[in-house]
Parts: sequence; structure tokens; C-alpha cells
Amino acid sequence: MLNKAAVIDAGKNQLTGPIPSSFSCLSRVEQLNLAGNCLYGRVPDTLCRLAGQAGHLGNLTLRGNYFTSVGPACTALIKDHVLDVNNNCIPGFANQRRPAECVAFQSQPKKCPEVSTQVSWPAAASTNAAAPVERKARDYYSFLTYASLRE
Repeated sequence: MLNKAAVIDAGKNQLTGPIPSSFSCLSRVEQLNLAGNCLYGRVPDTLCRLAGQAGHLGNLTLRGNYFTSVGPACTALIKDHVLDVNNNCIPGFANQRRPAECVAFQSQPKKCPEVSTQVSWPAAASTNAAAPVERKARDYYSFLTYASLRE
């Protein structure tokens, strides 16, 4: 559903797990920020190919996660300063987490974080507060950009 998005900012949202392969469908994304989460595994080369000739990706930020490897397309983006993988767990790369921190994270069972805050959507404006509010489904296909919810 985000195939029309140009900017996706999901940084510092307690996301966990590997990057889904479906992210390679984000053909119009220009900026993708997934920094400061608990993402891990290999950075998919298909995601990094979005910066190639057919793609529009100009900034991919994966800083402050727990990724352990990148493929050749991603390595080229790092050299071109399009991809930021600092503060991860990628052996042989500069500016990574301490090995003990990476081992501690990798040895923990992976589970969904506890929800500490409730997110509620604002009700539609109503002239009569006592009357029930009719909610209408939004057309999410019309949005061009998305941002994360911030506290």
C-alpha cells in the first residue's frame, strides 16, 4: 500500500525483525528512514537496488539497528553515502556497535515489545458531542508521504 510513498520515516519506533522483502516494491521512495529500531539480519540487496537506474532512492538510513551483513548493491550505496549503516553489527565495517553488545542482542529471544502507550485516532469533528460519530474509511492510496507517529 506504500507503493506511491516518496518519504517513509519509521525511525525510533521499536520495530523488530528483518526488513521484509516487500520493501523492494517501494519503487517511488526517495527517502527511507528505519534508524534506531531493533531490525536485524541481512540488509536486502533488493532494497538497495531501489537507488539504481530505475529507482528514486536517494537516502536510506539504517543506523542504530542490529544488521549483520549487506550485499554488493548495498556496499555501493555505502560508498556513495546514500546508505548509512553506522552503529550496527556488520563485521569489518567502521563505526559499528561493540561486539559484546551485538552478541547480547543476538542471544536474546526475539519478541514483540510491550506496548507502553495507547494510540487513539482523533474522532471526526462533530457539532453534537453526545451523538455517536460516524467514521469514514480513509483512502490511504491518495497519500504521497508517510511519517511515523511520535510521542
